[in-house]
Amino acid sequence: MHKDLFLILKQYASLVPPRSLTIPNHFPLSTINEFLVAYIITNPHFHQYPPAKQFQQQWWKRVISLLEEHISDQEDEIDPRIFDYYLSLLSSYGPPPTGSPQPGMGNQICARGIPLRETPSKSFITHFWKLSPLNVASDEVATRLDDPDEINLKDYQTITLHESLNLIESGTTGLRTWPASHRLGQYLINHPDLVRNARILELGSGIGFLGIILATLQKLNDSSGAAQNRDRCIWLTDVNEDVLSQCHRNLQLDCNLSSTYSAVHYRTLDWSDALSPDTIPLTKLLQDEIDPNLVLGTDIVFDPSLVPPLAALLGLVLRSGSGSEKVINHNDSTTTSNLREKLALIALTVRNRETFELFLQAIKDQGLSVEDVDIDVDVGSENEMFLDSMRGTDEAKSDVRTLSIKST
Repeated sequence: MHKDLFLILKQYASLVPPRSLTIPNHFPLSTINEFLVAYIITNPHFHQYPPAKQFQQQWWKRVISLLEEHISDQEDEIDPRIFDYYLSLLSSYGPPPTGSPQPGMGNQICARGIPLRETPSKSFITHFWKLSPLNVASDEVATRLDDPDEINLKDYQTITLHESLNLIESGTTGLRTWPASHRLGQYLINHPDLVRNARILELGSGIGFLGIILATLQKLNDSSGAAQNRDRCIWLTDVNEDVLSQCHRNLQLDCNLSSTYSAVHYRTLDWSDALSPDTIPLTKLLQDEIDPNLVLGTDIVFDPSLVPPLAALLGLVLRSGSGSEKVINHNDSTTTSNLREKLALIALTVRNRETFELFLQAIKDQGLSVEDVDIDVDVGSENEMFLDSMRGTDEAKSDVRTLSIKST
């Protein structure tokens, strides 16, 4: 597939606003017709995990308008299946997509069973990603295409999430994925050695974007035959039980490789317990049961009230010494024990400079060191792995900082 067509596929799957869509002029209309029908309209994945209907309506309206402009010959015509699909979106309500809750009486007018227009509060969103060639086995690299403009879909993993399209829903911001998660996710994919044999604790896991990446990276390490840490695992935590339940459901979607990985644990975690006079129960949980050597968090410092408990919790985790890992080498069946310095990677969107500075000072007050990590992702460039449904908004343009935090 040509990279320009792949970009269109990624934009559709990740719900990038239709106004960003363009149709490359260097393709004949027949090629674009074939692509849209084969990779979007008849794609089994999008039938089972479809984008929100309102998004699809707007997207296909934009596509048809662009295709009409693309017609340069009297013999050119838009594939009738494109019109048919667009009309079906306008005229049909149909059952909810797989994995969605059944509509209740609140979605009907009185008791007459007349369906209201579905609100665009939730949608399936799919992201494509791949490991860099430096992190892929040599026999797999050999299958890649020589033409730099061509991509092989078999090289890509996908992440599919059922998430809210609202910034706040049910009193929480945790039911959607935020730009900082995309930045940290790309960093971890480009540095998989941080993840492959780690015991990982994610704070404020939300609906599971990073969790799916983490589980997939560890699962891929299983199938590669590389040395493995038999104690490695992933702990996904959040204070909101509804958010954590959605996180669990997303990781268990059949289309996600994370659904086949068993070393994932889910737990509610209240950071304020770190400020309690009795921190023994929390300390036992963090240092004895979870015992992470890698702590992750994205967009978890959006209010000054969160700073003291978060800093205290990071202090409890990171000051407890080095994390150990028992690594099994499949080539000679030997087991070795390594000590790994505990590390926290926290990606934050700087919406308020005072809150950000407050967090930096609180971290230093805990006896921890902090420094910036260069994520090296230019928004809107070809090296941007994850596209954002908030593209074009002030939120998407905000400054994202990624911090490396360690014990001094």
